[in-house]
Amino acid sequence: IYTLSLHDALPIYQPMKHGNEVWQEYDRRGEKKRNGGIKPGDKIEGYFAGVAVVLYRYRQDNVEYLFQQRSKKIKDNPNVWDVSAGGHINYNENKIDAVVREATEEIGAKLDPEKIEFASTYITAPGHGIVSAYFYDWTDKEDRFEFVDSEVQAVKWVAVKDLEKFREKLKIPLQNDENFFLNLRRWTKKINQKYGNCEFKNSVKD
Repeated sequence: IYTLSLHDALPIYQPMKHGNEVWQEYDRRGEKKRNGGIKPGDKIEGYFAGVAVVLYRYRQDNVEYLFQQRSKKIKDNPNVWDVSAGGHINYNENKIDAVVREATEEIGAKLDPEKIEFASTYITAPGHGIVSAYFYDWTDKEDRFEFVDSEVQAVKWVAVKDLEKFREKLKIPLQNDENFFLNLRRWTKKINQKYGNCEFKNSVKD
């Protein structure tokens, strides 16, 4: 689990435009700002928040994680691979609801809010984004996904042993995000305790 400090002085940040979405803004204490949200193009002094969820399954004595390939038609990071689903928290939306919504919109996965597993929270993008990371067990569920909002063109299950090779295909911020790969390493150990024994080889050094 990562500790999070929200008290540093920050410059004004102008977020990327994402259609007609209105994001939740947070103050330096991590509290929601009741200001109507952050509209595309607004300059902010606080923080915007996002969620990321990675689906996993235990299959044939292996741990596998699901990644999505972003559509070639979108402006931000086209064609590259990313986490199973994720995005910004909309105004007045809580984190779990955001995870459920993003998974439904991007890959058509219906997640049970009670079974979403929290991993960590950290600051990113740059210094103005609060990202909460989650995992979700997809073991023995139907291997069928639907790309509802056209942001995704494909999904792929990647075994733990193949993560290092697959890493170079991820979008640049994720390639270099050691928090993300540390989470995968920790979660693989947790899955081992639940299902069996699968080593996390070469993907992240101790």
